[in-house]
Amino acid sequence: MKTGYLFRTFPQLSQTFINNEIDELERTGYETVLAAMYRPGEGIHPSLTGLERRTLYWHDIDKRCLPRIIKANIHCLLRFPMAYIRLLRKNGENAGRWLKKVMLAEFFLSSGVRHIHTHFAWEQVDMLRFIQELTGIPYSLTMHAADIFSETHNLPQAINGAAFALTISEYNRRYLIENQAIPPEKIHVVHCGVKIEDFPETRRTRNSPPVLLSIGRMVEKKGFDIFLKGLAILKEKGLQFTARIIGDGPLLSELKEMRNQLGLEEIVNFTGPLPHEAVKAALSQCDVFVLACRQGKNEDIDGIPVVLMEAMACSVPVVSTRISGIPELCADECGYLAVPENPADLAEGMEKILCAAPALYEVMGKNAREKIVHDFTLQGQARGLLSHIEACFIHA
Repeated sequence: MKTGYLFRTFPQLSQTFINNEIDELERTGYETVLAAMYRPGEGIHPSLTGLERRTLYWHDIDKRCLPRIIKANIHCLLRFPMAYIRLLRKNGENAGRWLKKVMLAEFFLSSGVRHIHTHFAWEQVDMLRFIQELTGIPYSLTMHAADIFSETHNLPQAINGAAFALTISEYNRRYLIENQAIPPEKIHVVHCGVKIEDFPETRRTRNSPPVLLSIGRMVEKKGFDIFLKGLAILKEKGLQFTARIIGDGPLLSELKEMRNQLGLEEIVNFTGPLPHEAVKAALSQCDVFVLACRQGKNEDIDGIPVVLMEAMACSVPVVSTRISGIPELCADECGYLAVPENPADLAEGMEKILCAAPALYEVMGKNAREKIVHDFTLQGQARGLLSHIEACFIHA
């Protein structure tokens, strides 16, 4: 069966969970047809060029495509005359946008797509609702975090129009039911996961001095300032360690200045962004992975960060915070969960792991990996999505 995807911006290196999901669906025998509203911009990573070449972009549909646009509209008018005329009468947009929307619908239709999925409940869902009304092709969506808590876009309408809706944590599901009045039977949990085979199991021994690692975009919700303050507490206690922070973002200069003010310039290294292979190498070589997640002033919040899963897949004990869906991934037996916005508690968690007896440290690493193997694999993510898609046609 052919499954379509329609994204807002695609492909993006920061969304490996989407790129890998597509690969896994195709590995299991599903064909995928790809479209997106926007290109990812300049400097696309070489590993993503194949996906980009396969993708139809909404903003590439222009006058150069006029013969194809006309042909698509004639096809849909002849095949779905009642729906076409009804939607045309409802149309409050300019004629050019209407014709483009029909062409996008016909692109999926003529490709043999029977179901369309998307990640993040943003404006592309409006397009999916139109395609469904015109052609009858059902759609579904996976919601993550920003689309639920900070950058919301007609959430109840998007979910209620879908054949089914998924989200990546029980925390999100409860929030949607309690705060958006979503019927419980409409929303299901499918965790994102990692390709466990990309992270071979290894026996871990700590470096001397031990290495603490944090990775993410330099934005408020990642809590890198809390991480730096926690490191300063460890330094004041006389603990020996080094730390690496990988990533880029608007707060990078401010965070470097904070590092210097805290007297950590000889201990903490900001590497900037690194390719995924270098990130995997850094994860496999560190002793503790730390992500001090918090809710930003704009209400943005992490769901369950994939980088935490990757660290745990490498058998690395983790320190994070009790916020959002993170407790569903990390438990005390594989690390430590601190109170958000609390550098002292974060420092306590880091110290416990740094000072743990070798046998306990090894057990925490094994527990971390086992949690990923059992509950957070890419194969499980793909199976969860496919089971819901297939159920749509069994019960149709």
